[in-house]
Order: sequence, then C-alpha cells, then structure tokens
Amino acid sequence: MLLEDLYRLMKTRHVQAQAVVDTMTQPVVVLDSNLCVTTANNSFIKTFNVDREDVLAQSFFDLGNG
Repeated sequence: MLLEDLYRLMKTRHVQAQAVVDTMTQPVVVLDSNLCVTTANNSFIKTFNVDREDVLAQSFFDLGNG
C-alpha cells in the first residue's frame, strides 16, 4: 500500500467518524490524549449555549464552571 493510499483511507475514516459524532442527538465532545476538546457536535453547542471556537482546544476541565 502506498503512503498516499494510506492517507486517503485514514482521511475517509476520519470523515466517517466525524459524521457519526455530528449526527448524534446527545451532546458529544471528542477529546485528545491531553483531555482537550478536538470537536464538539451541534447538540453540545446548543445544549450548553457556547460557541464552537470557544471550546475547541480547551481542556475538558476548563469548560463551563469546571
């Protein structure tokens, strides 16, 4: 498998996973290994009345009132 094929496969899988998170009706955030937000779905944004830009890259423990 060529490196380009592997990259394309990984990108496809990422897009599919993101679509699952985006379509969930429950508030969902995805965290990285440092427990920082990498993505938040629309339900999370609406439920907690926040701007997406304000939560991305923030520590999960710094969100809201901690």
